[in-house]
Amino acid sequence: MVNLSEEAKTLVKKASKTEHGVIMVGETFGGWDAGTGEWSTGQLKGRAAALWKDSINMLIEEGYLREVSSEMLELTTKGWKLADRLNEEENETGV
Repeated sequence: MVNLSEEAKTLVKKASKTEHGVIMVGETFGGWDAGTGEWSTGQLKGRAAALWKDSINMLIEEGYLREVSSEMLELTTKGWKLADRLNEEENETGV
């Protein structure tokens, strides 16, 4: 497993809590946002948006996420396996 940022880990874990493992992304005049329906980054701008966007790009490059459309991403099989490991670690450590 590559060295994942906390943002990347959060994205994978939050996506895994949805039935289809989907993350929606979008940009408006208010800023950029990523979310899963029950969770959202909120409207981010500048450095904060770049941090989350870079995390998404890394997850795509490493094969954990795939682009379904310009606004929808989904976990791959590799992503679901990573989510299982991260969620298991979280349950063991309580973090």
